[in-house]
Amino acid sequence: MCLRYSSKNYFTCLSITYAGYSRYQGPHYCYLVCSTTMDGIGYLLYVTALVLVLTFPCIMEYLNDSNTMMADTSQQAQFDVPLIREADVIDHEDSSLFMLYTTFGGNYSSERLQEIVATLSSNANLAIVAGVHILSDPATVVAMKALSHNSKIKFIAHSGQPTYQDLFSALNQRTASHQLGVVMNADIQLDDQAFACLSLSSAPNSTIIALTRHPHPACPKVSGGAAGNPRLPLNLCLTRRQDGTYVNSADTFIVAPPVSQGVLRHLTHPQNRLGSENLMLYYFQQANYTIRNPCATIKTYHHHCVAERHASALRGASRVDGQGRKALLPRDQWTCPI
Repeated sequence: MCLRYSSKNYFTCLSITYAGYSRYQGPHYCYLVCSTTMDGIGYLLYVTALVLVLTFPCIMEYLNDSNTMMADTSQQAQFDVPLIREADVIDHEDSSLFMLYTTFGGNYSSERLQEIVATLSSNANLAIVAGVHILSDPATVVAMKALSHNSKIKFIAHSGQPTYQDLFSALNQRTASHQLGVVMNADIQLDDQAFACLSLSSAPNSTIIALTRHPHPACPKVSGGAAGNPRLPLNLCLTRRQDGTYVNSADTFIVAPPVSQGVLRHLTHPQNRLGSENLMLYYFQQANYTIRNPCATIKTYHHHCVAERHASALRGASRVDGQGRKALLPRDQWTCPI
């Protein structure tokens, strides 16, 4: 009889506890009721259940964090790629001038993937480059396993397709005051001798260097870069239209940190969309940045020989620039001081 009475009051008290915050002035009221109506066993059961109820959210949060850590560890073991988080602090001891930022994602043929891996490796191995940061969804990083042993290359775990806002935010966070940040496409290869012409004073505050590419020496004149756009294998840096104007194109952007928040808040569009670079430069212009393009001297090369191109970048795909097409790129004369 006593046990049944205790059990009855045990469950009654749990009900009072559950609703007590609004109807019974909190769990302390239930404690006063139960302490006078339960025997020792029932009271012990009640206190145990009360502790579990009150700590349940904390327990679930701990388990969730543990599962996340285990998943990250498992992911690291599976991909064998050094993943870091966007909030992780970077070591700025390297005295090299350039810190590179790019993205990777999507499905590629093995041939196209080899081009991208070779380009990223080539850039990372340059003495003038302090590091290469690749914003990528962890699910796609496995394709870049060949880069996992290059200590200069860091994969930043990023959910979804990164935007230019993500890239320049990473540049602001991870580029030291003695360095220049470089946001670029993953298949753009730097000319180390040409980039040696640049110094910290080459891109003073409120200046961005936007470079138009040259064709890669390894690619034939009719190459994969032309898929859907016959102009792409041409030398976009030097080619003029019939009206005498230069092609409005750039793939590499050099700037000293920090990029202003007035620019960043507009850069919510990703790379690899027709007109995305025009739109990005338009917002830099609106923030009174000076745009320079000495592409004839500071050379970059488009390593895209394979006949493969994303549908969003094909000629005829929808454009994202709108009024950003007004941001025409100059061609600057640049004298190398070396």
